[in-house]
Amino acid sequence: MTAPASKPRSRPEFGFERDYGARQRDREAAKAEAKVLAVRLQGPDADPLPEPLIRVAQEIVLNIAWYEREITDLRKRRRVWIALVVMLIVGAFTALGVILFGGTDSDGAPMAHFSALIAGIFGLLQLLAQLTDTSRRMAAFHKARARLKELLYSFETQWRGKAFGDDGLAPEVEAAVGEMLRQGRAVVDEEQREFFDSLASPTSLLDGLTGSTTRLKDEVNSALARAAERRDEATDAVARRNAQGALERARARQRAAQRWLERLEVEVAADSPEVEAARQRVRDAEREVIEAEETLASVG
Repeated sequence: MTAPASKPRSRPEFGFERDYGARQRDREAAKAEAKVLAVRLQGPDADPLPEPLIRVAQEIVLNIAWYEREITDLRKRRRVWIALVVMLIVGAFTALGVILFGGTDSDGAPMAHFSALIAGIFGLLQLLAQLTDTSRRMAAFHKARARLKELLYSFETQWRGKAFGDDGLAPEVEAAVGEMLRQGRAVVDEEQREFFDSLASPTSLLDGLTGSTTRLKDEVNSALARAAERRDEATDAVARRNAQGALERARARQRAAQRWLERLEVEVAADSPEVEAARQRVRDAEREVIEAEETLASVG
């Protein structure tokens, strides 16, 4: 009696693969890529595929595809970071302009604007850190992808038309596959090591942000003080101009009152009411001149 053909068993999944879909080098996907590689080597693409080609697909081809996806995603994220950085820069300069050149009617307004500026600077620093990290990761991924492609294409060029014999994959090809996989793992290990070495510790990041904030606070306080001095100087200049104008008008009224008195004293009797009123106007004008001179001296 013929034994029934066994059904192919489904490949079991680890918990993290099932829960998070972490199957970057899935064997079924690798088989599909291995068939492509076999055809490009001018060999058969029928099952069963040679195990070395499946390993090449898993550790070289699928890693290249992973880097391609990550680079595309990082490009999108970098565009978002750049847009946010531009928005925060515009907002920070706007807040700084409000602080330095007006728009602060109440005593608490400068500090409120300063707090908003500090918050914006913190956000800007974080976005710049994210943008720098994204660019660094993209550069590392580009480098790793290029090296893996070079290994794959060099292998294909070297063994095209020579990889398969009558008994399947040639022994020399298996040895070449082993060397290529060793170099490919070294590329991935180097990319991962550079990534983790480039990560700054939270303490150093906090120290850097604290130092930057302290320096920024000192600079803004100095700028606020200079702006206050300029406003005080402008206010004093206006007060001096107003006092000088008041003094000139008082002196003009004094001269006019004196000329009117001198005219009346010639035309009218000295003890007449008109002359007495003119004398009073002269005395009032002289008092206004004295008050205007005192005001000018107080603001001068």
